Amino acid sequence: MEDTKKIRALFPIVENKVFLNHAAQSPLPKPVAEAMHRYVEDCSNFGASPLETSDLGKSLFARLVGAKPEEIALVENTSVGLNVAAHVLRYPPGSKVVTTDLEYPSVVYPWLRKSLGVKVDYVRSADGKLLLEDFEKAVDDSTVAVAVSHVEYVNGFRNDLR
Repeated sequence: MEDTKKIRALFPIVENKVFLNHAAQSPLPKPVAEAMHRYVEDCSNFGASPLETSDLGKSLFARLVGAKPEEIALVENTSVGLNVAAHVLRYPPGSKVVTTDLEYPSVVYPWLRKSLGVKVDYVRSADGKLLLEDFEKAVDDSTVAVAVSHVEYVNGFRNDLR
């Protein structure tokens, strides 16, 4: 219970409102808002270099995911990143992408473009949950990508992506 109070203290919105959104758009916790304010302040006072900021961010993220900084690309948001990935890759005939019936639309839409020539297969949820066994059945040698969110947009279900 004490942990819940600590977490709630990070979100000023809960003092006056009940926030019921699940995964699409959320209030910022205080540390994130403070970091954004510092960045904007630095930009307005010192003209912060986007290159310096992006290089540091790429290095930190690369370390987090076990990659090299030069393997990390920064984009405006996940939707843009998925569109870039979908349209840069080349697909052999018969390729397919596996996704879910719970996915946020911008996760699915890039793969639906007919000119890509990719078949989209949907793993169906069972009682709002996605089962690993169903992904194992859906993925085969023709699968070029699995497009799945860590936390589902429709119901907030958290997929175990390990």
